[in-house]
This record gives sequence, C-alpha cells and structure tokens, in this order.
Amino acid sequence: MIILKYPAETALTETWREKLAELAVGHKIEQDTTLIEPVISEKGKDYKGEAAVSDFVIELEQFMNDWRAPKCGV
Repeated sequence: MIILKYPAETALTETWREKLAELAVGHKIEQDTTLIEPVISEKGKDYKGEAAVSDFVIELEQFMNDWRAPKCGV
C-alpha cells in the first residue's frame, strides 16, 4: 500500500491525491502537521520532498500505463 503524508493541503497535494485515485492503486492519504515536507512510502521505502513525491507519482503512472497497455495485439 502506498501512503502519502503531507504537512498542509496545497494544489500539489490535491494533484497527487487525484492521480493516486485515478490509478486505482491501494493508497492512504494523511495530513500530518508535524511534517516539514511531504513523504510518500511504498514497501518500507520513503520518498521525501515535493520533487521526490512528484517523481514517484509520475513513475507510478508510467508503470501502471505500461502494465495496462495491451502487449499482445489484442
């Protein structure tokens, strides 16, 4: 399961939220005001900061699109 935590709601956190929902992957989203920067976690690995979270979401979207694309010409 992917867990996204962020210190305050922003346009960027809303974009991440929408993208995770669109990709239909198991995820949990929490606001944590004790954080200084956002963090997204998967399988025990953390990606910290806006750039790292954005990169993770972009890579996840690419992976999901590749996985869902028909490879056998059907």
